[in-house]
Amino acid sequence: MARRNSTVLNILLPVAVFLLSLSAYEYYTKGAVTWHRDPMATVRRLSLRAQSLLQEQTDAPFVVERSEPAARTLEAPKGVGLRQEFIDPGEPRFELVGRVSRVVDGDSIEVRVAGSEFPVRLFGIDSPEFNQPHGETALRALNRKLDGRTVAVSIEDIDNYGRLVGTVYHRGHNINLEMVAEGHAWWYERYARSEDELKDAERLAQEAGLGLWNDSQPVAPWEWRQAR
Repeated sequence: MARRNSTVLNILLPVAVFLLSLSAYEYYTKGAVTWHRDPMATVRRLSLRAQSLLQEQTDAPFVVERSEPAARTLEAPKGVGLRQEFIDPGEPRFELVGRVSRVVDGDSIEVRVAGSEFPVRLFGIDSPEFNQPHGETALRALNRKLDGRTVAVSIEDIDNYGRLVGTVYHRGHNINLEMVAEGHAWWYERYARSEDELKDAERLAQEAGLGLWNDSQPVAPWEWRQAR
């Protein structure tokens, strides 16, 4: 009987440690523990994560194709640590997980993954340029939030400059949304028309006169760039 109990303990202990570690990881990156809601989906995510880590050990480019018909292929820069997660059947999400090595400006960062740096443009927002009013303030605000922090980036696209475009999360906080809500960035309507949260956050920040909205006539960054 003692031997049988010892065998059961040897099986259950690693499982318990694994589940505790998984719970801690989800809480740190997402702000909530969700694996128990759909264990099979969790198994799929872990399998895909293992595949991406294996891919990082090779020099072949990592290409992920969205599951819906006629969708284009999303090809990441060579060696990028992408993780594919399925929120709903046919709705894959691509994530980059790494540490912020540099905050470039109020809407751009660089993320270090497996010894490589990857530029990331925050999706759906546009902060003032560095040489326009509130530009330095926006940079400092994002720097306080993210410099040296571990983040998860839910990737929407890759832009013409080769930057990953996505929503940045730190400990469950949507940093893109926070930057708009605090008056450090505009809702970039041209590229994120359906993002109602960003739209509402901008309206509330404007009504409260927060950040850049403290100026009576702030100039949108896209207008500032076009004028120069």
